[in-house]
Amino acid sequence: MKKILHITNWYPNKWNHLEGLFVQEHFKLFSEDNLTHLIHVEVRNGQKVFDYEYIRYSEDEEGYYLLTKITSTKLLELLTSLLLLWVLFKSKYNRYDAHIFI
Repeated sequence: MKKILHITNWYPNKWNHLEGLFVQEHFKLFSEDNLTHLIHVEVRNGQKVFDYEYIRYSEDEEGYYLLTKITSTKLLELLTSLLLLWVLFKSKYNRYDAHIFI
């Protein structure tokens, strides 16, 4: 049985429960025959310049969110990349056999 880490920026969440439903179905399908874990990383619009939110959806599904008022596309891409790197480092991603970026 393989240990698979799914990393996505689209997933049903508290702001939009329909966002990325196909990703959730994909994850459930892989979970039937493998040990899986899903990390949802997203930078979203917020009221403050920076705010951070962590949500554990289940034992195997978690979301990391950076909420910001920044609207510059280049800065949002940079923030997303930094958040992803931080989450990967924090989650010890190298203990998984495979990584799937969706």
